[in-house]
Amino acid sequence: MSTRMYDVQTKMYEVLNSNEQLKSMVTGVYDYVPESTVVPYVTFGHMLSSADGSKTDSGEKITVTLDVWSEGKGRRQTVMIMQVIEEILEDNIQLNNSFLISQKITNREVWEESYGLYHGTVETEFQIEWE
Repeated sequence: MSTRMYDVQTKMYEVLNSNEQLKSMVTGVYDYVPESTVVPYVTFGHMLSSADGSKTDSGEKITVTLDVWSEGKGRRQTVMIMQVIEEILEDNIQLNNSFLISQKITNREVWEESYGLYHGTVETEFQIEWE
């Protein structure tokens, strides 16, 4: 079995990066954050894949964590960005080489990483199949 993790990440990046509301709130969406990047921004964090195929089709469940970084006063800015991300991900992403069975937000969390730096996470689970 091969994985479609990077396909899912690429489509998520396209969808997030094309949203004008999110682009007005963050300096970017990154897999690799350039050293001089100013907060707030979104990064791709932990990704998890588990096999979920059948005798006739290959498949997997992929969980992608998006990290939101902010130095806003308190958690408000982080939560507002997370809400926009969730609104964007309410619509199913369209994959090129796989069939999307389900897509759902499974977890969210916000904490103060260090004094004045807030870290939020939004986990999204994708269940996909392909021949």
